[in-house]
Amino acid sequence: MKKISIIAFIFISLFLFLTSCNTVRPCNEGEHSFGAPEFKDRETDSGCPERTFYKTCTICGYVETISNKILHDYYRYQTYPTCTTLGYDNYVCRVCNAVKKEPSGDDYGPHKFLEEYLSGDDWHWHKCERCNEFSEREEHIEDENGICTLCGAKVDYTDGVVYELSDDQSYAIVSGYEGTNKRIRIAPEYEGVPVTHIGIAAFKYCSDLLSISLTENITHIEEEAFFSCLRLSRIWNMENVKYIGASAFYDNFSLKLDTLPQGLEYIGDNAFFHCRNLSISKIPDSVSYLGTKAFSSCSGLESISLSSSLTEIKDETFDYCNNLDVVDFKEGLVSIGKHAFTHCEKIKTLQFPDSLVSIGESAFSYSYSLTSVHFGKNLKTFNNLAFYGCSRLEQFYVDEDNEYMTSLDGIVYSKDLSTIICCPHTIRVEDLIIPEGIEVIFDYAFYELDSVNNLTLPKSLKTIGRSAFSDCKKINSVTVLGNTAIGDYAFARCYELTELNLSGESITIGNGAFHACGFVNLIIPDNITEMGKSAFISCTNLKSVILGSGLTNIPEAAFRFCTKLTTVVIPEEVEAIGDQAFDSCYDLKRLYYEGTPEEWNNIIKNEEQIRSLYIYYYTETEPETKGKFWHYDEKGNVLVW
Repeated sequence: MKKISIIAFIFISLFLFLTSCNTVRPCNEGEHSFGAPEFKDRETDSGCPERTFYKTCTICGYVETISNKILHDYYRYQTYPTCTTLGYDNYVCRVCNAVKKEPSGDDYGPHKFLEEYLSGDDWHWHKCERCNEFSEREEHIEDENGICTLCGAKVDYTDGVVYELSDDQSYAIVSGYEGTNKRIRIAPEYEGVPVTHIGIAAFKYCSDLLSISLTENITHIEEEAFFSCLRLSRIWNMENVKYIGASAFYDNFSLKLDTLPQGLEYIGDNAFFHCRNLSISKIPDSVSYLGTKAFSSCSGLESISLSSSLTEIKDETFDYCNNLDVVDFKEGLVSIGKHAFTHCEKIKTLQFPDSLVSIGESAFSYSYSLTSVHFGKNLKTFNNLAFYGCSRLEQFYVDEDNEYMTSLDGIVYSKDLSTIICCPHTIRVEDLIIPEGIEVIFDYAFYELDSVNNLTLPKSLKTIGRSAFSDCKKINSVTVLGNTAIGDYAFARCYELTELNLSGESITIGNGAFHACGFVNLIIPDNITEMGKSAFISCTNLKSVILGSGLTNIPEAAFRFCTKLTTVVIPEEVEAIGDQAFDSCYDLKRLYYEGTPEEWNNIIKNEEQIRSLYIYYYTETEPETKGKFWHYDEKGNVLVW
């Protein structure tokens, strides 16, 4: 027992000795004995560690923090100065991508381009002596000696161009190309005679051709000479060209040309079709022939002044030039063809010369920006589709000395005010009453007029033209007071039209006249003597039809696709029913006929669709047999006995 106590005493004494600095004898301030500095790291949101430095007293264990520091592992790279930007020393942390940027002190300034040109086979340019940038890089423009007029470089004639002599050997023709150069220079002579013609299809489908230099001898560029040369952008030395044949530059959409030769006389059909980079603004006065579609789809044209030698603008000449906004028509022009300027969507106003006599179908259709049209004193006729789809057109003006027509409140009339020729789309009138004295309304005269609700037509009216009121989508009632012929499709697609009052003594209805109208219950009075094919086709709301005694024939497809039709009354005067008169009238199961069964059998003959319907026959007195006869009640409703 005494031995164990001695051992315990020794351990306790040793413990007290080892811990005496901290507990028994702490260091005084400033007397610590620190070991070497140490550190530990802590993650931060930036991704770089925060490093804490500290040191520890070797006597008492006291810990003192030296500093906290965020660590970045930077690497450096330089951006060098140019003529427009400073140079920088850039530092990026490899750990967290932190960046710091410091000017390197290098100066910058404007480009210093050398005055002399540098040149290659096809191009010349200026070079900046500070940063090697290029300026004014462009193709050589050579003179008659093949010397570039700007940089002085020699440009040789191109190998591979095929020449041949004319029949009388007085001039030479370029007939083809067998080389590989993308830029071609034509020789002025071949076998001692001048080269004057680029022949038919000479460079057709040369899709890699970029530019070609002609000579002052070239006067003719024949048909399809550069047909579909898709990359051809420049033609030099065209100054003496007089003739450009049909499709000569067809589909050359890269071609840049801002002027035409001043002596040019002839531009053929499709000559510049789809050359969308053309920027010409004038057809020289020497041009006396301008072909069909000559500038069709040239979307780069913004304004055009026409030749004073032109008497005719042919069909589709400038159609789909959708950036064209100004056209200068010259005195001497007599006619404008069909679709000549259709889809020229930016034209705002048209001022025609006094010499103009006629304007063709759809000549300016879909000119969405067009607001006013001014006709000269000799205009005699214009197709009523000439301004089809010009939804912003507000006014037609007619020269007061015009002996054929006049304008009142923007509407064009014949000079004697017996005919309405055309009405602009933007006129706003809910109740349109055509004045007494009007005998004819031209085709498409009120087409797509979307403000009219109620229309009254006078006793004097004899003819309503084709589609005269078609697509007037807000019309809901039409009253016809006179003996009027309602033209084909006159009210087609007037979807809101539900009320039809026909009070003239004799009225005829044309083909498709009321196609897709909104009728629900329709009574065709006895004064209707003739009805055209498909007169009421696709009136999908139509439920009942009572036909008058003036009709002897129900025409082909008259009520086809009237899907809700359930009741049809046919007068005994009807002698024939046309093919598919009630085709696809899916709810129609029976007909009410005013004649006898024998008469009915003579009418339907071999018409299977009609034969499949159940027929009721008219009688004023109640029959003994029920379920086969019908009559009118006191209110005019159809009832089965």
